[in-house]
Amino acid sequence: PVENSLDTGKKNETMEDPADRFNRSLDQYLEFQVAAVASGLNFKDSKRETLKKKLLDSIETLEMGNECRYGIGLNSKRRQEFMDIIQDLISYNPVQIPASSPLSNGMWKLIYTTAEDRFTLTPDWMTNIGINIIGDVEQKIDVDKRQYTTMIKYKPFCSGNLQSEWDESEFPNILKVRFIRYQFKIFNDGLNTEDKELDVEDEDNIGSLEILYLDKNLRIVKSIKNHET
Repeated sequence: PVENSLDTGKKNETMEDPADRFNRSLDQYLEFQVAAVASGLNFKDSKRETLKKKLLDSIETLEMGNECRYGIGLNSKRRQEFMDIIQDLISYNPVQIPASSPLSNGMWKLIYTTAEDRFTLTPDWMTNIGINIIGDVEQKIDVDKRQYTTMIKYKPFCSGNLQSEWDESEFPNILKVRFIRYQFKIFNDGLNTEDKELDVEDEDNIGSLEILYLDKNLRIVKSIKNHET
């Protein structure tokens, strides 16, 4: 994990049950304040959904304007605007024990991150002139097996998978993570494939994830390198 990085993900729409399609974020929005009144939600629920919509709207604005994909390369002022919304939303986290919650199960798609270098393979000479090649990032989570796989695809050039497992800690929202296997291939057809087991005793392959917010289609986590904030 990258020290003190923050990732926001939503459930991958391609994996959704059709019955849930109407409720998904980004492409088809609910008017959360109106829905809250109609369904009889209390103030806390209403406030949470309002903040959630504000965050997702802001992220969609980045994508639509091609400003900074996932927030990578965002200036400090805009970054702080996102962090202010996220901090407000975290205080309304609806799940008391997110580390073992089945809500984490399934396929998630990255939509925003503060990790500037985790999802790009761009050479320095390109980043120096403002060009970034950023992959599509998804994460498949199995809570029962305590495993997840992070998949990064740089279509059509290459793809990489990082398999991880975790143990629960004494805290209900923190996972002790170990990276166990890495796979990489060129042109997605097996050319120059790299497949290796990782040394789980190596400090570079050990860390922690703090789950700051979790509901059925939004997940916010903080990566803590080597258990240090």
